[in-house]
Amino acid sequence: WGLLPGAAAADGNSHPADDRQPLRFADSLGRRWGIVPLFVAEDGLHVGLLRPTQRRFLTAVEAISRKPVRGHLLTQRQFERAWAQYYSRQRPLVDPVPPLSEWVVAGAYVTADQVERALAHGRAEGLRLGESLVALGALDPLDLTEVLSLQSNLPWFPLEHPPRVLAPEQRRGLALDPRVIPLLDLGGAEGPRSLLVAISDPFIPLPRPALEGQPLERSTIPVLQPLLVPAPITEAATAIAAVDDRAYAEFLRSLVQRHDLRSDQIPAFMARFSRTRQPFDLLLTQEYLRPEILYPELATFAGLPSITLEPTYRQETVLDAIGRVTRRTLVQDPVSAAAARHISLFDARRWGAIPIAQQGPRLTVAIANPLDAAVRAELSGAVAPLAVAWVVAPRDEVSAAITRTLGRKTIGTYLLEAGVISVEALSEALTLAQRVGIRLGRALLVLRHVTEPELVAFLARQQNIPFFDLSDMTIERDVAMLLSERDARRWGALPVAADEQSVTVAMVDPLDSEALEQVEASVGKTVIPVITTELALERALEGIYEEEYTYRSTQELVFRYPEESAYQVLTRGQKIGLGALLIGSLLWLLANPVSFLITVNALTTLFYIAFSVHRFYLVYRALSHDLEVPVSQEEVAALDDRTLPFYTILIPLYREAAVLPRLARAIAALNYPLAKLDIKLLMEENDPETIRAAQGLNLPPNFEHVIVPDSIPKTKPKACNYGLIKARGEFVVIFDAEDLPEPDQLKKVLVAFRKASDNVACIQAKLNYYNRKQNLLTHWFTTEYSMWFDLFLPGLDASGVPVPLGGTSNHFRRDRLEALGAWDPFNVTEDADLGVRLYKAGYKTAMVDSTTFEEANSELHNWIRQRSRWVKGYIQTWLVHMRHPVALWRAIGLKAFLGFNLTIGGTFVAFLLNPIYWALTALWFLTEWGLIQQTFPPMIYYLGAINLYLGNFAFTYMNVAGCLRREFYDMVKYALLSPLYWSLMSIGAWKGFLQLLRRPFYWEKTIHGLYKGAPDQEKANRLNDLIRR
Repeated sequence: WGLLPGAAAADGNSHPADDRQPLRFADSLGRRWGIVPLFVAEDGLHVGLLRPTQRRFLTAVEAISRKPVRGHLLTQRQFERAWAQYYSRQRPLVDPVPPLSEWVVAGAYVTADQVERALAHGRAEGLRLGESLVALGALDPLDLTEVLSLQSNLPWFPLEHPPRVLAPEQRRGLALDPRVIPLLDLGGAEGPRSLLVAISDPFIPLPRPALEGQPLERSTIPVLQPLLVPAPITEAATAIAAVDDRAYAEFLRSLVQRHDLRSDQIPAFMARFSRTRQPFDLLLTQEYLRPEILYPELATFAGLPSITLEPTYRQETVLDAIGRVTRRTLVQDPVSAAAARHISLFDARRWGAIPIAQQGPRLTVAIANPLDAAVRAELSGAVAPLAVAWVVAPRDEVSAAITRTLGRKTIGTYLLEAGVISVEALSEALTLAQRVGIRLGRALLVLRHVTEPELVAFLARQQNIPFFDLSDMTIERDVAMLLSERDARRWGALPVAADEQSVTVAMVDPLDSEALEQVEASVGKTVIPVITTELALERALEGIYEEEYTYRSTQELVFRYPEESAYQVLTRGQKIGLGALLIGSLLWLLANPVSFLITVNALTTLFYIAFSVHRFYLVYRALSHDLEVPVSQEEVAALDDRTLPFYTILIPLYREAAVLPRLARAIAALNYPLAKLDIKLLMEENDPETIRAAQGLNLPPNFEHVIVPDSIPKTKPKACNYGLIKARGEFVVIFDAEDLPEPDQLKKVLVAFRKASDNVACIQAKLNYYNRKQNLLTHWFTTEYSMWFDLFLPGLDASGVPVPLGGTSNHFRRDRLEALGAWDPFNVTEDADLGVRLYKAGYKTAMVDSTTFEEANSELHNWIRQRSRWVKGYIQTWLVHMRHPVALWRAIGLKAFLGFNLTIGGTFVAFLLNPIYWALTALWFLTEWGLIQQTFPPMIYYLGAINLYLGNFAFTYMNVAGCLRREFYDMVKYALLSPLYWSLMSIGAWKGFLQLLRRPFYWEKTIHGLYKGAPDQEKANRLNDLIRR
């Protein structure tokens, strides 16, 4: 025989009988594999082998027993003796195979009480436990088969129709038990013949079939490979094997004269029918006749009525949920749900028939194949003593009726039957749900076919779960806080009542088993789930946690990272340092004014040189390199809407009623499934005009109106923090009220995030203006933005230094943003500050080639207000991060340290210094004052002159290059006038600097909506969709 690894020849008598059961091992499995358990020792399970068994069988035994397996080769006689000893012990063995009653209760298929009732019923009717459970309706035949498979270690398959069986010539000569259905001849060229057989009882002794009348030889003994199937399937297969097909052939001959069917085709068709055992009518419609012809012919041949089971619809005037008169489509189903429940879903699908009406003792049953005498007899017996009246209906209509009456109804079916939605609306929602990968209910909401209260009321009915309207409830804070606020928001759950043993929890999705388990683990009591709406849950959470939300939106960063917040303009150390610098400078100025002014001029000149060279270098890098994350249109098109994550859009609004309609159209034009957008309109409590305007737009339900409580500071970052608390998306982006993002921006950003390294926490889109041609100011503003976002920021990104974010269209990974403490509510350029904090935390900011078009400020006073806020915020940002300059240097490195100071600090210093030197220049030309000449010795004078000409050329060139990069060729002439624009920047800078001393957190509101025209058409009509809509 030879030996397997780990197997040794053994004497079947050399081992004492082991009273312990080594493993739960079905006898049929052991016989088929030629393995018998012998005993358990310290080194594992010892088994006897009838033949050199394949290693995979021993591996399977190890998996079943959870013990190392040691094999011993036995002779046939030794194997049979060990087999008899193992399976004929009188006393129960340790670890016996648990009885069926334990399996069904442990698996939560039925309760212990149902088992007791089934045992009593079985004793009275002569049925085994499984048969009794099925007869009482406590257990489905499919579930019984699954449990038996677990109990016996045999494979199973959830067949709903009788399988194809071996052809008669293949079955000939096999002496098989009637309960064993041969399915497939697996061959056996190198060994015994092998048969796949279907059985419904794994514990019946499987025969060892042989050819009748022939000697039992090894080569003729088929090896049976059993497959468990539901009992009704084996019963139906047995009945089918004995069916007389003459009725089918006669029906086919009746069609020859009247339809396109030849008599010579009948034998071939009957052979296929006998071989495949597909439903007769289904096979016939696939090959010869259309359903509208076949089923009336079947009905006529069988002498039965032919009907349709399609529901009908009628219009009726009804009152809706709030008492308004409305017209709705009501559904009339020809199938009575009460009559249909006379048979099970499993049997209805297996038989292709369904009871549709009952009048007294008479049950009308629709059947697709009235020629199937076996089905008609079995169904009649199942509903006895009722008398059956048969009618014929198309199979697809029978299947649809079975699903909608006996299957679990979808929420769409409930709404359709109640007349809340139409068939067209349901079809549209189903298409959206499948295309986007969302639930049907959410699709119906997004399409606005139902309201959320309507949907949840029907969900409660569908799931048999109580519906709680939280708006009418007073929830005790102590009860609500049994679950933390963050967990309540994460799992969509809120405790609303509690006693010593249980907690009633209002949930948005009480069928979410993971959420239910987590909530139960958190509260430590039994959870009784009830259902509520998302809006009601949100309002309830706001009512309970409003003070906490306000605190988190204004103080969380101050509390977590006080050194990172602009809450304090100057720290004590900065005040001392600044005071010492001012006193020292004053004393020096009084003692030797000329040397002091020369030193100041020298330092200022060096600053201008460094500032200009740094800017020019960054723009040069951007011009000579492609610095954005490359994203192609093919990559965007390849994204599957079903796998897209939820995306939160934060839109801070303050006195923005005029631009809201355009904003709504812009968001609707995004090439992103609306159902996966979580849109927060962040409106201030003291801004009723904007709130009313938003409410009057009738926006889709995923536009959430978030009312930010009135508190200090009154800033955009505070509102964004408040909205972030409620965010549901994996990614978060900010859009301003007047923004028009390019339609594919979100998808481009997703591709960029997937291609970028894991430490990229933010991707900044480019910004530009749609009203660039309105006046001279908007031309200048556009040239500045073209340089900043198309050249300067990509250059910063490529240089590996902190990137000050734009105030809009910055996209974040939400978890990274929350870990940083989100935005600083006391910093009026929260975007620039956050970019620096991201860098300090080890994260990167990347750019993507997608543009959001904004409204350029076209009114001078409004522009200066906006610019003063920007400069004030840059000063705040520089002061915050330079509180500990040495620590900052060590944390981010020399290059990033210098880059930060030249970008953030250099920007506002240059704006503040420019008018001083412009004034000195003008004063010199007007008066030729000698002191000015003394403070500019030759070296400083020539360096200053070079800086004047080359610096102005460099900055003007950068603005021109930005216009060329953006392909705004008509803007170049305005870029040449940039020096005039810089004077306006300095005015705004000095306004912001002085305001920092008096009102550091005051938010200079930018007025939008001043431009009344349509946005310009840019290259490739990129905004065409927005304009049309």
